[in-house]
Amino acid sequence: MRGVGRLYACLMVLFLLSPLVVVVILSFSSTSFIAFPPRGWSLRWYEQLVEDTQIRESLLFSLQIAGIATVLALLIALPTAVLLVRHRFRGRNMLRALALSPLVLPEVLLALALLLYMQNGLHIRPSIWTLTVGHLLVIFPFSLQLISSAMGDLGPELEEAGITLGATPARAFWLIAIPAMLPSIAAAALFSFIFSFDNVAISLFLSVPGHVTLPVRMFELANTTNDPSLSSISSVLILAGAILMAVLGRFKLFDGVVNARQ
Repeated sequence: MRGVGRLYACLMVLFLLSPLVVVVILSFSSTSFIAFPPRGWSLRWYEQLVEDTQIRESLLFSLQIAGIATVLALLIALPTAVLLVRHRFRGRNMLRALALSPLVLPEVLLALALLLYMQNGLHIRPSIWTLTVGHLLVIFPFSLQLISSAMGDLGPELEEAGITLGATPARAFWLIAIPAMLPSIAAAALFSFIFSFDNVAISLFLSVPGHVTLPVRMFELANTTNDPSLSSISSVLILAGAILMAVLGRFKLFDGVVNARQ
């Protein structure tokens, strides 16, 4: 039975990875249209990808938005986690539910609500900062959940010991709690960055005139072209995602994710 279970697991992994393999194979096609299996092999689509200024600008813009949103999410999630984990007050559960609510709301509905509120309620025109706020709203629950879980597992005992030895509460938190939670904080940063970078719905509704994120650019290419150029972009992103997953596994950052889900 153990052998059957392993065989089943391997077949399921192959089934889940098969679309990614097809995308990578298509990126080396020499034809000007999508056909599988490819009729010839070429690197023309990767050469075109390097020369495409629109793709390069969209990539840099996505990295900028994801980086700013991730830093803001961590800066807000850390004190919020301290408030929710280390303190007991009326409305604590409601505050936690409110902070995690973007996880249960459809992204399209959330994006539409943000667009209507910013335009009709606040009378704010779309800009880089409105788009960043939208991404921040989506990724904040991931950072909060991971950091809160790590803080709950750590407990206040080590910090209290540091305080008894003469450290201030802030210094004890910075020198004891932060290093102990560093793997979970790093995991929160990586996952938040990935979810922000890959976001389509928020970026599509809150798009900035003259600036398009890479996922939105890929969405436009999927609707207007039928060549393997989209496969070359996807293959690069697949490689980048695999590298990030390897980093998570290498530094055991998945531990913080597992604890958060528990």
